[in-house]
Amino acid sequence: MISPRSARVLVIGAGIAGLTAAYDLQQRGLRVDVLEASPRVGGRMTTDARDGFLIDRGAQFLSTAYPIVSELIAALGLSPAFVKTSPWAAIRRAGRIRRFRYDDPLSPMRSGLLAWDEWLRLGAGSLPEAPQFLRTPINDYSAWAAFDDGLATPWYNARYGAWMTEYLIEPLLEGFYFQSPDETSRALPLAVSGFLARGARTMTLRGGIGRLPEALAERLNVRRDEPAVSIERTSASVHVRTDRCEIEADHVIVAVPAPQARALVTAPTPEELALLQTPYAATLNLALGLTSGWRLPDELRAVYGLLLPRRERERIAAIAIETAKSPDRARAGLLLNVMLSSTAGGALIDADEQHVLGLILAELEDILPGGVTRHMAFHRLYRWRQAEPKSPVGRAQAIRSYRATWSPLQRLTLAGDYLGMPFTEGAAETGRWAARAVSGALT
Repeated sequence: MISPRSARVLVIGAGIAGLTAAYDLQQRGLRVDVLEASPRVGGRMTTDARDGFLIDRGAQFLSTAYPIVSELIAALGLSPAFVKTSPWAAIRRAGRIRRFRYDDPLSPMRSGLLAWDEWLRLGAGSLPEAPQFLRTPINDYSAWAAFDDGLATPWYNARYGAWMTEYLIEPLLEGFYFQSPDETSRALPLAVSGFLARGARTMTLRGGIGRLPEALAERLNVRRDEPAVSIERTSASVHVRTDRCEIEADHVIVAVPAPQARALVTAPTPEELALLQTPYAATLNLALGLTSGWRLPDELRAVYGLLLPRRERERIAAIAIETAKSPDRARAGLLLNVMLSSTAGGALIDADEQHVLGLILAELEDILPGGVTRHMAFHRLYRWRQAEPKSPVGRAQAIRSYRATWSPLQRLTLAGDYLGMPFTEGAAETGRWAARAVSGALT
């Protein structure tokens, strides 16, 4: 028997976008409920505990350039746990690991990652856009629509040379966002370069970054294990059906990945449909707990993230060394998070776990000699069919068009990763935007 219920605003999805939207609405005095299909909140921003290790199973880092996330962390009393990671990173080039610091502009040359002429060309080529990079918000993808006019690879090759695409842009896009520059709008890597222009530092939360969505959910009415089954919009309200009840709301914010949202939203507007058809990249994330007997190579000392360009890898796009993120990630030994490229992840998404493990360990033994397999204490494999929304040419423009034509008369607002930048702050920004648009219409 379906029992009727009511809500002023209903948010579907308790990832960071939905939780940010609900929290903002509640702070503005609106009654809000959240429906979450799974038993846990956070979506891809969650942390698992295993044998003294803390595994950030999806999203891997935060940043000082994340204004909304930083504000939420402060409001929720998590500031003491908001700490800097190691500033060291590494990229493999010509078969060698090149260790550098993001806060030292000369270290890429000292390490051999860039030649001096490449470094000079990088600086000269970046100067024309530098003022705009500093002015344009890096958490709002729609603000970068003016750059959403061509693919990354041909633009970077022409502006800087193929070395830029192959050893900076490609490993960055694949290692962090599981996208190829051959298929990605230049707007995304240009926006991401705004982190460097602002001198941003990589951050994390002690205890795992899953603490943030969990703290948000504690302050909200989140109904877990209750997926939305259907949405019906009328001119007066919205009716959402679940397996347990039917909910009537004045407005609904749908904050789930595009494929799930597309299944729920009937008769979408052209602007909604353009975004609901956003494709996603799939990947696999393998967490490896290693015993204290294994030692990192010297060139990875204090390095948090190692990126492997496509010319230097088989399947592994990135390796996060979690103890350089925060020592609490491993009580003893070492924890690695290994991310596959979108091509490899998509090809292996349904493969047998032992087969996947064998392939990854074989490649790791080449990248990190010293007996990774022999010192493995445990492994945990995460399969992300919708790891990140892809950013083909036109997505930033489609977001700008959607926001410009949005009307409260539609009774439904879209939010989530495909409405913004493909990282935590970007999803939070879409939730904040949706909440403020809805609040303005209802109050």
